[in-house]
Amino acid sequence: MLRRLYAPAAARRCTPMQSAAAVRAICLLSESSPVLLNNASHRGFERNVWVEEEDAYWYKDVTQIKPAEVPTSINKPSRVELYNLDQVLQKPVGNFDGDRHGHFSVKTNKRYSQAFSDQLDQFCVANKLDSKWWMSSAEVRKANLQLQRGARPFVSIFDKPGKFFNAEQFARPSEIQMRGFSGATGRAYSADISAVLRQHAESNGFPNCIYFTERQLAYFGSNIPQGTQGVQLPGTGRSDVTGNYLYPITAVEKQDTFMKLLQRYPVTVPTYIVSGKPLPKEILAKVESVPNPTNYWVSRREVETRGHALIPKAIGVNTLSDEENRNSIIMFNLVQATDYKALFEKIGRFKPE
Repeated sequence: MLRRLYAPAAARRCTPMQSAAAVRAICLLSESSPVLLNNASHRGFERNVWVEEEDAYWYKDVTQIKPAEVPTSINKPSRVELYNLDQVLQKPVGNFDGDRHGHFSVKTNKRYSQAFSDQLDQFCVANKLDSKWWMSSAEVRKANLQLQRGARPFVSIFDKPGKFFNAEQFARPSEIQMRGFSGATGRAYSADISAVLRQHAESNGFPNCIYFTERQLAYFGSNIPQGTQGVQLPGTGRSDVTGNYLYPITAVEKQDTFMKLLQRYPVTVPTYIVSGKPLPKEILAKVESVPNPTNYWVSRREVETRGHALIPKAIGVNTLSDEENRNSIIMFNLVQATDYKALFEKIGRFKPE
């Protein structure tokens, strides 16, 4: 049985390729780095989950690092996924001319490094693309833009530095090892969803709590053997799984500090505070019904990853439709998927040989 487990790793600036938006790697296994594997062996760590030092925002409420424990410094794999503007059907607003030397980020208007631009040049030649401007897959999604049929992104996996603690360096190792995570997005599930996944994993003898939906597995080219049983989550948990609860900025503790961190100022229409994009019309009616109306909205995840917190008993708005919320969702553990290493190379958990 697979014994290599995953732990979360915080997103950080992408230094090798300036302005490139990197996809968050949820975790590292002992086997993903010779340094981690060697340290685990020599220190007698039986658990293979490694948590990044910067992820204190989620583990500090679960368990604490033992006194005097020191993190292990390594270079970890990170994945960047970009679309060329020629692959986007409806272009974003702005002057994105093609006369500049090198390649540029639509979001920051900054030029990528020369080495990274050379890789983008090769991708453009192979795919007959002329634009010098690029958007991350997340930026395309947040802007509600449509891609050309069959458009495939430019993907690169590179090394970034990080400091990690093994699960056994925590006071309660099992709480780190068996935390529920999405293998596709890297997000930790809510406590309720995590409890359901943990019960399923432990009852089946699975060594981790990393789960995928069938759609996610299909997207990454993996599958589940016929007859394999997953765990069914209730429809009411769908919002927690997909992160579709929004909270008004007034629900954020120290909201003035949070606004200053993001350099956000008052707006006249309901807006996602992190992306700066107006809320789509299908969500407006829901947020406008909330008492103490505000024009800035944020998810719990976006707040916590920036070192802040929501006020106790904060009330969020479920942005899913009634039909979507009623639908249950089936999840499958990492060890139930075929060829896990190939799966995680595609997501960026390992750097290919």
